[in-house]
Amino acid sequence: MDVRCVVAAGDQLGEGPVWSPREGRLYWFDIKGRRLAWYEPEMDARGAFDLPLRASAAAPRAQGGLLMATEKGLMIVDPDAGTLEMKQAFAMPPGLSIFSVSKRALAKAATITGRGYYFDFLEFQINHEGGMTPSTPVIPLIYALKSKLEDITTEGLENRYARHARLNKKVRDWGFAKGFKLFPEVGYGSVTLNCFANTLNVDLIALNTILKTKHGLVIDGGYGKLKGKTFRISNMGDETDETIAALLKALDASLAETPKATG
Repeated sequence: MDVRCVVAAGDQLGEGPVWSPREGRLYWFDIKGRRLAWYEPEMDARGAFDLPLRASAAAPRAQGGLLMATEKGLMIVDPDAGTLEMKQAFAMPPGLSIFSVSKRALAKAATITGRGYYFDFLEFQINHEGGMTPSTPVIPLIYALKSKLEDITTEGLENRYARHARLNKKVRDWGFAKGFKLFPEVGYGSVTLNCFANTLNVDLIALNTILKTKHGLVIDGGYGKLKGKTFRISNMGDETDETIAALLKALDASLAETPKATG
């Protein structure tokens, strides 16, 4: 018997392999890494999807997609279509999204009437084949995307992932050392930014004012009902060890001058 490794996945805890005959695809989970990975032997292709929570097992559905067993209950996921918003992790201005659909999803779409326009996979495919977009494109963002993809290719995906993880830990360690706690539950924190609970009752408006006037920097002070209760520090996109170090140094100086929140 010839036994060989076909996918060096590098999972933290790889479990739950399941074969989907319909797709000719093997799925499995990196439970600790919160990822659903796949491998197609016929094409020797592989990939993975980030999950919002831990999952450990799945079963293929007759109508497509997977029924997953997660730590919060059952969930349906369809790997045949995905959308990516380009702003944060690509370090681009807002206003551009890309998406990808499989041949299976296109075939399914062809059986559906009343698909609308903005999410009509077939309409997008027709325009794609003609070198067009289904609506007026934002040309500067297309050039920005081209530039960022060149940057990512030059740096290398693994190096980019490693940089984001390293900077994320640096910011998180800084926050913990100051006495702040993460706002999300343990294990659910993002790897592209840190959202801290304002456990020290810092006046975040005053903090941002000092940051901006004295250091030319700002951080997010919380949205809506969380305004003043949380703050976020991003480490995604093109942030480097130097830019994060400069931000943390500026935060140290600004916090020393910032009063406690009142009311």
